[in-house]
Amino acid sequence: MVDTPGRIPEDFIQSLLSRVDIVEVINAAVPLRKAGTNYVACCPFHNEKTPSFSVNKNKQFYHCFGCGVSGDAIQFLIEHNSLSFVEAVELLAGQLGMQMPQSGQSEPSADHNLIYNILAEATAFFEQQLRQQTLAKQAVQYLKDRGLTGITAKAFRLGFAPPGWDNLLTSIAKDPKQKELGVKAGLFVNREGNKFYDRFRNRIIFPIRNRRGKVIGFGGRIIGSTSDEPKYLNSPETPVFSKSHELYGYYEARQAIARSNSVLVVEGYMDVVSLVQAGITNVVATLGTACTEQHVQYLFKTVPEIIFCFDGDAAGKKAAWRSLEICLSLLDDQHRVKFLILRDNEDPDSYVRKYGAAALQVEMKQAASLPDFLFTTMAKQVDLDHIDGRVQFATQIKQYLAKLPEGILKTMLFDRLAQLVNVDPALFHGKKPRAMQRRNEFSQSIISKALVSPAIRALALLITYRELAADLATDIFSLVSIDIFGCNLFCAVAEILKASPTITDAEIKALLPEALRENFVVMDLRGIAHIVPKQGVREEFLGAIEILRRRKKELVMDDLLLKAKQNVLTDADKLLLQQMLQEKG
Repeated sequence: MVDTPGRIPEDFIQSLLSRVDIVEVINAAVPLRKAGTNYVACCPFHNEKTPSFSVNKNKQFYHCFGCGVSGDAIQFLIEHNSLSFVEAVELLAGQLGMQMPQSGQSEPSADHNLIYNILAEATAFFEQQLRQQTLAKQAVQYLKDRGLTGITAKAFRLGFAPPGWDNLLTSIAKDPKQKELGVKAGLFVNREGNKFYDRFRNRIIFPIRNRRGKVIGFGGRIIGSTSDEPKYLNSPETPVFSKSHELYGYYEARQAIARSNSVLVVEGYMDVVSLVQAGITNVVATLGTACTEQHVQYLFKTVPEIIFCFDGDAAGKKAAWRSLEICLSLLDDQHRVKFLILRDNEDPDSYVRKYGAAALQVEMKQAASLPDFLFTTMAKQVDLDHIDGRVQFATQIKQYLAKLPEGILKTMLFDRLAQLVNVDPALFHGKKPRAMQRRNEFSQSIISKALVSPAIRALALLITYRELAADLATDIFSLVSIDIFGCNLFCAVAEILKASPTITDAEIKALLPEALRENFVVMDLRGIAHIVPKQGVREEFLGAIEILRRRKKELVMDDLLLKAKQNVLTDADKLLLQQMLQEKG
């Protein structure tokens, strides 16, 4: 069926809306409470503490006075369950027992319904086998050993495919047409000569549901050890199932995802089931394949944040990097991607069983952002203390950053790269470096003046070696009035770094008074700092500040001596002058 409202007759849509109770539809997803003639709740479409989401039963209409969303029952299902218009209409029609109109329905869609039906039969068969089949004891014990309860197994409709070649076949495929339909659905395999057999044998079955809750495929976990069978087996691509588009557990997690504004993406069926049972319900898994652009695009339509959680082994780290590469071209300023790599030999399922859900939630909050994961991973492969290492690092990183959409994030990450490798950010923004532009008066003379200005030397070292901020005493800010070149700029930057030592160069510049901002040329300052050997940095820094303190004292003494000549010294002034003269003598 074509995914447009126009393919469904308007009179059918109106008849559907006249029969549906919007309060029942919304209350199934968001608990409502009566408030006068309306029903209210906290809005499911934005975070709020006081209810502003109102549902009018008489008008069959909802409206949020906070974020402005509104609509009827169909619109609610479209927005809340991430359904298409046709999918929302089909879901409501099914709940009301109304037959969807056949006009405009294409043959492929009719064929899809037959596939859905046989998949539903197979699901019921597998569920029954898990409960009743004597041979399922090993499967049941496996699930118990993994800590799963019967309630969880029922919620995810877990099943069992018994050993043997034709158990499902003989149960649901009584004629050749059903057998061929089962092949289309991925349930049976057709050998040459029309010899059919079950695809899933001696496996725990994980039904995969689409956004409407219909089973579209299966994942099967082998029971017992075998050398010629894969541990996990998934349904093949079918007319209703595409691994690159579907996510296991999304149907079950859709409301939790909407509430939390984030989704946790893991790799395995058991990871999803175990985490949900433990209370982490906003979780989905890819279907035996790497994360795809389609997965990320779909999730970004639903939530602003994706957290990828991978095993701590080499395969998990490799999968994390593939996911990073997929996300780069899709990560705009409105979305976030994070990466959580578990410790060695742990997966989400084992981690939760060993340490508990609260421990994993703490790990999730501390997950590395995509930029941090990118920079940290690449930095481990080079030596940033040497020029050739920084060149290699910059060359590699900028290839990844170039894939980002244009925006604030991309600009800030190129600035971060420039700071790490000590070059002018203009090099990464397609502009001429400042060294090639006409310099202002400060830039033109800064290096030569640095030879005689302790303030500039101290500033250069402080910008380059942020740990020196710990050596800044409180009296440093009183040096601002000293008549030494660059002292006012040094004091302003020192005040900022004293409060926030990890702040970026760009953020420092933004916080500086406008009169000092144009003189804050980081590239020149770093060039000065690198003249000083690393082993002598702290000594040079403290020595420069001591010169500034001595100059401060000289200025104070000059002022006191002038007052003495004018005979205007106070008693406090006289005492201070006497102390300073003694110190000088």
